[in-house]
Amino acid sequence: MKKISFTPLLFVTLLSLLIACNQENKSKKNHHVNLSADSTNITGLPFGCKLLIATKFPAEWQTIDTSDKPIKKNELYQKQLMEIRKFFDTLNTSKSFIPLQISSIRYFDTGGDSILIRNFKYFKGQFLYRLPNFGPYQCYYQHHDIPIDKISLKSPGHFDRQYLEYGNLVFYDFKKKSATIVNVFNGYTFEETIGGYNRYFFIDEDKKIQIFEAAEEETSSSIKKTKEITILASGEISINELK
Repeated sequence: MKKISFTPLLFVTLLSLLIACNQENKSKKNHHVNLSADSTNITGLPFGCKLLIATKFPAEWQTIDTSDKPIKKNELYQKQLMEIRKFFDTLNTSKSFIPLQISSIRYFDTGGDSILIRNFKYFKGQFLYRLPNFGPYQCYYQHHDIPIDKISLKSPGHFDRQYLEYGNLVFYDFKKKSATIVNVFNGYTFEETIGGYNRYFFIDEDKKIQIFEAAEEETSSSIKKTKEITILASGEISINELK
């Protein structure tokens, strides 16, 4: 039997491979959803980022003090907010599949997303995931990057709101080939200001859709749960506005 000689170079190579495998296994255990990178079919809930409900964020926090130095006690909140942003960046880069054959579309306005509803021509975003059924509907998640300067909200006396991307839940009636669209994710900025604004979501095991609004501005950040949406067995969409 031939003996294997462990040279220093071979030992270092094997050690590096073991460390890499261990890190990969750890990353797989830290998923926030029932999601695998090679599958677009989500067989179980929750779906969305658990950090949204697991972290007790204050309504708003300062990120730097008057001398432009980071405020250490708030660094954890800022780090968690960045992790949420990274999670949705990953979620929205999944391989897309062929869109559904939809004969009619209804947009459900959850408040603050009317600009997306009016620009319905951008509906044909990438379909990324199929979720478990909600009531009588098949449920899908789609995401779309918006071409620059294509969707903006112009308000007299205010800065223009420039949308960058959005994600919808698509509730599909297979028999009628009709779809109800609910916006649960979006990102936008304001012209001439520093900062970014996002809508995030988390769907729990009971199929309650929780909506969060977040802001990262020049000296402060904030995040707040603003809505809870449920799909009734009849197909009616119920929305609870939170104060």
